[in-house]
Amino acid sequence: MGAPPEIKEYARSFPLEKLDASSTAGDVSRGGLPKFKAFMDTAPELGRVLLPVNLSASPTIKGKLAVVEIDGGQFELKGFDFKGEDYATYGTFGISKEKLAARTDEIDTLFRVICNKGDRISSMKGVAVYANKCQVSLVDFKASTVVAQKTFENRQWDREDEDFDPELYRNGYVVLSPSQEIENYIKTLPTS
Repeated sequence: MGAPPEIKEYARSFPLEKLDASSTAGDVSRGGLPKFKAFMDTAPELGRVLLPVNLSASPTIKGKLAVVEIDGGQFELKGFDFKGEDYATYGTFGISKEKLAARTDEIDTLFRVICNKGDRISSMKGVAVYANKCQVSLVDFKASTVVAQKTFENRQWDREDEDFDPELYRNGYVVLSPSQEIENYIKTLPTS
């Protein structure tokens, strides 16, 4: 059972905290954080905030983007290498580095990709295999409002995985996220 509607409404009444832009810049040469590390560390705040949903008939991507993926309770700001030193060339859902925000004060549009275990689809070596279901929310960051939502599910998996170790997946194995479908969806959205 979820929280009562009154609590959710009360939580929505809080303004979205805009993080201090100066905390997102670092200087490794002076012993500071890598260039994007502080910004990457904002992923939990960007991913957790409860926002009102006001779906638009024609949602658009505005300005600079940030993409937060929440998978298995882990928050990741996409588009940067794992050390936070440079832009990544993988896992960006097709968004170019020119379109990615590098600080919170640059974000105009936020994509939140929340992935969870979907339906059981099979088993391998005695381990249950589950689909991966991801909800993509397009957030107008300046207005703190979800303007579009779409769910994607990956039910395909490699049945020939010879290196599959059942000991690593006692609670089940979740197939890869539907990254290509999410990337294709993002490409269909108009920009302004």
